[in-house]
Amino acid sequence: GGGSAESINSVEGVLYAEVATLANGGDNGISISSGSNNDRVYISYNGIGRLDANILSGGAYQVIFNYSGVANPSQINKIALKYKVNDFALWVNGAEVATDSNGITPVGLNVLNFSTASTSVANFYGNVKQAAVFNEALSDSELATLTTL
Repeated sequence: GGGSAESINSVEGVLYAEVATLANGGDNGISISSGSNNDRVYISYNGIGRLDANILSGGAYQVIFNYSGVANPSQINKIALKYKVNDFALWVNGAEVATDSNGITPVGLNVLNFSTASTSVANFYGNVKQAAVFNEALSDSELATLTTL
């Protein structure tokens, strides 16, 4: 009941995850991609617990968000990364924590990965309560509601 690859929109959308990591000590990521590392939208906790959210199109970074405000990555956090041409935002636990108004979106997104790439690089190790891809960019009020704990 989670949809299909055809429901992922490359032009705009939201990658959403309600997750907790098992432990720090390596990247833990969830992404959507074209099947290659050149076009992808991903969120991950790095080795020191910082939340990284990045968007690549054609192998070039369009958005790089690094957020250190997650109090405890080993507890459930609600994270949403909105992507739309010239309209990007990172929402964490009910608050918009980063925005960027310049960039293009990746093409051909059709694969959900529990890693930051299309390979087994930076596999997600943790608890996933929910992971979802919305095929349109949600409004600020919708993102606030979606990510509020």
